[in-house]
Amino acid sequence: MNKYRIKLKKETTGQILVTYQEGTVKSIIFEPKEPEKIQNAFRYLIERIPFFEKEVQSSGLPLEAVSGKLTADKIALFCRMYKQYCLVDYKISRAETGMIKGAEVTEPLLKVYFETTEWWAKTKSVTNYYKNLNEIRRIAAVGNNPKFPNGWDKSFAAKLTPQQLPEYFRHLREIGLEPKKNPLGHTIDWIPCKTPKDS
Repeated sequence: MNKYRIKLKKETTGQILVTYQEGTVKSIIFEPKEPEKIQNAFRYLIERIPFFEKEVQSSGLPLEAVSGKLTADKIALFCRMYKQYCLVDYKISRAETGMIKGAEVTEPLLKVYFETTEWWAKTKSVTNYYKNLNEIRRIAAVGNNPKFPNGWDKSFAAKLTPQQLPEYFRHLREIGLEPKKNPLGHTIDWIPCKTPKDS
């Protein structure tokens, strides 16, 4: 269960709390200090609060994850989903407890994290989740687009780490390309694989 807050600032102060459970809205609680002043805002907001949690970031509303969510709840959620995907219990360290306290931990983001096949997410842990949270948010927002371009890009290859470069080559081979080399044996391009001639 995840909670988001909209702070009321114009007509009156207060907040709106939106709770999601398993990806869909469960409750909306209005807590204005002067309710009679927010009739128009009420109608506007109730029509625009997203029904699905995955649409929170793209809704255009100032919905922010409630920072007061108990760290214990975040740990319990992470551990539950870790066991669901990894089939064993997760033992959290003291350092990771500190990390998770200030991190956004929601079911949709954890689902993205545990299901992604990106190289940086091979080892699942709170530390890894915390370090890659921005990338997890990006994937959640736009989808897990291919990391490598569908063609040879020398400048892109030059920025890759020694661990990433073989993955890029593997990707190029998987889309039907093969390296073109100069007389010194250096790769200068990747071209479509030649099909063997009929004998």
